[in-house]
Amino acid sequence: MFPENLDQIIEEQNEVRSIDLFVEGIKLDEYKFVIKTTFEGRPAYHPKDLLKLFVYGYLNQLRSSRVLEKECKRNIEVMWLMKELAPDTAYNVAHFIYHQAPDNYTCPQGQQLNTNGPWYNKDRGKTIVRIKQYKTKA
Repeated sequence: MFPENLDQIIEEQNEVRSIDLFVEGIKLDEYKFVIKTTFEGRPAYHPKDLLKLFVYGYLNQLRSSRVLEKECKRNIEVMWLMKELAPDTAYNVAHFIYHQAPDNYTCPQGQQLNTNGPWYNKDRGKTIVRIKQYKTKA
């Protein structure tokens, strides 16, 4: 018969255990990760969980958000790594549709996300990131 939990299936030397140990050992606040909590909408995934998923993806040449989403639901290693969390397909970043001419996005619920202006530079320590903000009219 099948084991009762995923921990019994994943071998001790499996790469997902190394990824888990590596990411759990990182102090995100030292790298300027900001963990925001809100009482509106759905709760956010913890940044460490998403980082684990991205590291797994890069190590296994899985870079598409849609492919990573599928892996969360069918791959036992990823299920263990993500503690059986799986993204909701309705809120995947890939489902936001970009419209180039008006420079806005349509989210899955049909709302328009409009830009509030031009690109601006955000200093992230050793690197500078170009950012453009989008928001609803409300």
